[in-house]
Amino acid sequence: MWTWIAREAEAIVAIATVLGLVVTVVGFGLTISQLQQTTKQLQAANEYQIRKDLRDLVQVIGPKMRTDCIADTSTCEKQQVLDSKQSIGLLFNFYQSVYRQAKASGISAVFRSQMADDFCQSFERPEIAAFWDAQVAAKHYKAERVEMRAEWCSDKKQ
Repeated sequence: MWTWIAREAEAIVAIATVLGLVVTVVGFGLTISQLQQTTKQLQAANEYQIRKDLRDLVQVIGPKMRTDCIADTSTCEKQQVLDSKQSIGLLFNFYQSVYRQAKASGISAVFRSQMADDFCQSFERPEIAAFWDAQVAAKHYKAERVEMRAEWCSDKKQ
């Protein structure tokens, strides 16, 4: 037997090398699969939390946000105008954080699209669109927020 091993040593080493390579490739494949599953689970957890945060945000800002106070400030008390502007600002901040999550692949493409649609629908209200335009013109919004609207709403009516 030792004679056979000595005679076939090169073949044995070659077979062992190929088997080692196969085991390594399979290991990498399993690792990649596990990372993909983990990414999907993380995205699902992020999406759940974002939905929860949005529900909570709507409960807080819903009663305070009056678009009529933004369209014509003379029809509302000063505090109502301030509350409405702050509420819209909070809503835009929320969407900007979702935008950042999307940029970091922290949410799925489908969820990103849903959130973008919701965000862009805000601008169907002329008061919101005018408020946004005034904030941009006054340079109150940073480039990232303006990019968000451009990217998310470019194919939608603005």
